[in-house]
Amino acid sequence: MKSSLRFCSALAVALAAGVASGCASQSNPTLPQGDVPSAIVLPQAGPPACKGQKNTKTYSSAAETLSSKGGRLCIPVFHAIGGSLEYPGANPSGKVTVTSTTINNGYPYPGSGTPIFYSLIALPGATTFGSTLPAGSGLTGKAIKAKAKYTVFFNYYKYGFWYSVSSCYAVAKPGKFGGVLDRLGALLKGQSFGGAYTLLFEVYPNQQTSSAC
Repeated sequence: MKSSLRFCSALAVALAAGVASGCASQSNPTLPQGDVPSAIVLPQAGPPACKGQKNTKTYSSAAETLSSKGGRLCIPVFHAIGGSLEYPGANPSGKVTVTSTTINNGYPYPGSGTPIFYSLIALPGATTFGSTLPAGSGLTGKAIKAKAKYTVFFNYYKYGFWYSVSSCYAVAKPGKFGGVLDRLGALLKGQSFGGAYTLLFEVYPNQQTSSAC
């Protein structure tokens, strides 16, 4: 696929947990280092946790399944931010690992300022997304202010490099747990990945692009 090279992290070389890696001896770009999954660490109050969610001090993760019909991936709650990500139909369907964090682990900085949230999806193999986005609830939490504008940058990681794909902005709607950012999964429409890629959504405060999600 056509995209521009934006960032390379010497520490971020392996792909997400359970996904084949081009250099398995290096650290995992999906997870902030220095922590391991623990059932003792609990997320702060916020949207409901995902089924089977694993929580640590530096990230939360969950194993989920992409559907060929499209749907909503649960975003693991971290620092009281979570919810769901709408996505178009995936071909083939299959298991993925979704990770949430607010800690930069060598991720790129495509925007201005500091991201408030990172959401990563580890694809196990080649995947193509369709063009129809289903309805969904969206990313939500107290840190997201209703009626404020946010920008999400979409990147992917492969063979030791981060690549920037696209971006869009959304206006947060009011919700039960705070502002709600929906349609962020629109950045997946028509995208095709030829192997085990790690996808990264970085959420920045304020509007930094002219394209709406």
